[in-house]
Amino acid sequence: SATLRALKAGRNRLQLSIFGDEIGVPGPLPLGSLCAHLVEALAGESRQRVHLFFDSDAAAAEWARSEHAARLRDCCCVGILLSDDAIDDALEEDGALVLCAPCNTAPCNTHISQAKIEAVQRLTYGAGERPVILANPDLEALLVRESGCRSVQPMLLSDFEHAFFMAEVLAKQGSVSAVRHVWGGAWETYHTAEQSLAPLQRGSSALQFSALTHTGGQPPRAAEDLVRYVRRGRRARSR
Repeated sequence: SATLRALKAGRNRLQLSIFGDEIGVPGPLPLGSLCAHLVEALAGESRQRVHLFFDSDAAAAEWARSEHAARLRDCCCVGILLSDDAIDDALEEDGALVLCAPCNTAPCNTHISQAKIEAVQRLTYGAGERPVILANPDLEALLVRESGCRSVQPMLLSDFEHAFFMAEVLAKQGSVSAVRHVWGGAWETYHTAEQSLAPLQRGSSALQFSALTHTGGQPPRAAEDLVRYVRRGRRARSR
């Protein structure tokens, strides 16, 4: 819904980011359901087929085995990010482009990392005024990586506005537990709070919940920290 509102307002470079200890399963395609809803909504709005790109053959194969693939066959074309033919076809046709979890930070050679960045750039700039939507992009600037500095996002991501952002972790009391943003609204920061279920009884249990503690017009530093924390945990579990 936030993506469609942003598109109607004239924004055509959008980003969706959803991270959490309990959101998604580590693997090649953690965003299948989200992308399916997105493809269906975009195709319904424009009456054109959506071009859905995956980061790897494994992710595309998992999509092909999912229940979404058969249901959405007539309203989307599926391509691989490193396929020149798929990119050529997408740029020759109309319709929105959705890139599902494009990633160049996983252990791989520099050539492949560079090729993925170039593929995202080619799709982004070749699409013209057509919508390009990134779902959970994990991209970093290669020159910074090679210099040994802290990883930073490539310049092309500065063209993308957050349509929706949600990052949450299981945090101890008083710590930041979530950051949330919906296009058109403020950035919201939540902390873990605790309330006793029976304050007059010794040894009673307590209820933990996330309480909204701050709103602002810019992404808080905690948003980046939560995403980094979740990514580290997923990579550790996948080893």
